[in-house]
Amino acid sequence: MNWNRDFLIFLLIFIAGLLSTLGFAPFGFWPIPIITLAILIFFLDTQFTSPTRALFKGLLFGLGLFGSGISWVYISIHNYGGANLLISLLITSLLIIYLSLYPALTCYVYQKYFKKNHPILKTLLIFPSLWVISELVRAYLFTGFPWLTLGYAGINSPYAGIAPLWGVYGVSLLMAFAASLISLLIQEIKNFKPPQNLSKLSLFITLLLGLILFTGLIQTIKNKSWSTISSPAISIALIQGNISPSIKWDEGQELDTIQTYYQLTQAQLNQNLIIWPEDALPIFKSNAEPFLQILNQEAITHHSAILLGLPIDQPNPNNPDNNLAYNGAIILQSPQNSINQPNTNNFKNNIYLKNNIYLKRHLVPFGEYTPSFFSQITSLLNLPMSDFSAGPEHQDLLALNNLNNPISLGLSICYESAFPLEFQKHMQGAALLISISDDSWFGQSLGAWQHLEMAQMRAKETGRYLIQGTNSGVTSIISPEGELLKTIPENKTSVLTGQVYAMKNQTPWMQAGIYPLLLLLFLMIAVGVCTRR
Repeated sequence: MNWNRDFLIFLLIFIAGLLSTLGFAPFGFWPIPIITLAILIFFLDTQFTSPTRALFKGLLFGLGLFGSGISWVYISIHNYGGANLLISLLITSLLIIYLSLYPALTCYVYQKYFKKNHPILKTLLIFPSLWVISELVRAYLFTGFPWLTLGYAGINSPYAGIAPLWGVYGVSLLMAFAASLISLLIQEIKNFKPPQNLSKLSLFITLLLGLILFTGLIQTIKNKSWSTISSPAISIALIQGNISPSIKWDEGQELDTIQTYYQLTQAQLNQNLIIWPEDALPIFKSNAEPFLQILNQEAITHHSAILLGLPIDQPNPNNPDNNLAYNGAIILQSPQNSINQPNTNNFKNNIYLKNNIYLKRHLVPFGEYTPSFFSQITSLLNLPMSDFSAGPEHQDLLALNNLNNPISLGLSICYESAFPLEFQKHMQGAALLISISDDSWFGQSLGAWQHLEMAQMRAKETGRYLIQGTNSGVTSIISPEGELLKTIPENKTSVLTGQVYAMKNQTPWMQAGIYPLLLLLFLMIAVGVCTRR
């Protein structure tokens, strides 16, 4: 074993993972993750790589990728979560190591169970399939953490055209396939001995040209409209209050927060829809009802609608003495012409109508609730934790009533827009998508931009306009093609106005979900397995 050579290779793999973050927002250099992943594949295929060494190489790549890409977790825990320096570093480090296990295990399985398979088909078919499967598992195992899925780096690439068919994981598959092909080309050029290797080199060049032609086809798909406009222009105003989380929940700060949002709203009451971000009101709904009634009346008077986030308390059927707390949102508007709603101007009835309230389903572990397994640990460390309950799995879509025809609104709160399978399931029937969040928890980091990149992919997958309303940025209007139409600066009290449209018809992704892609992954692995030598 050449220790100097091995050290350099390990260092190169770690640096490759580190540089992969440049492919994601806010940098957006999408070819970089393809190249860095090709480097990892190259050093898996060209050296004598035992399964253990393959696991170590994958771990190093993951440590570089997640160590640079999710460093914002430390800011959330330390600056705003109240944990001390050592605890914040410990939690962040453990999360990075945990996430790095996924590329590590992918590389281990690749070398352990497919060593005797045809080398070219192994690289082209097996590795991309295993990589995408590991991303799927990472998104849902132990509540899931889907950040830095490879496909998000491709939102502005030609590969994004596949998103309406196969979702973000389809984009990941194409990018991983491109990385595998680049790795094979490098291997063949490195070992080129004419004329013996001429046929292989010709094959890889042909595949590369075919991939280029395929990206051209994807561009055609990208320009194909899977959905069409179904409404007149809807005027909107997104209120960005820029209230720091370090003071938002302080006792005595509530009135200043309410005044900020209320004053910014007054000049926008002519808009069809006004949106306040997640937890714009830092008080429970039961305590906020006198103010909500005033706001609701103003919305009705001006034929507008105001959607806002706030914590919602409701009776606990199992313990009448303690209410359940939800991270939720309500829409204040006239109940007339609403979908499946009675015609009443009574505020109390209106506020509880099923199309006027939403309770967040997918909570942020440790941020909004403590998983039962860790409850004793967090108590021992004296970490400040919220105690929200998850909303019901089945909830009706919100409705925008102040147009000639009511519009169904698909709402997600913060973390929920990061989960494509849940999004595809719960947004069925939505004509317009809205995501509200408080991304100030990310501080001055990459987190808010990465979150916006996920929202862009959700718009692309569904073929819908998506409105992202945040407390501190990045507040945006996103087209059905996943393009940013308008944004306003981060960390600034401001209002973003614009127009969007309701859309009809569904993309193939919204109709079939993940199943066609899973079938393709199964076939790719099956072909690879059948070529075992």
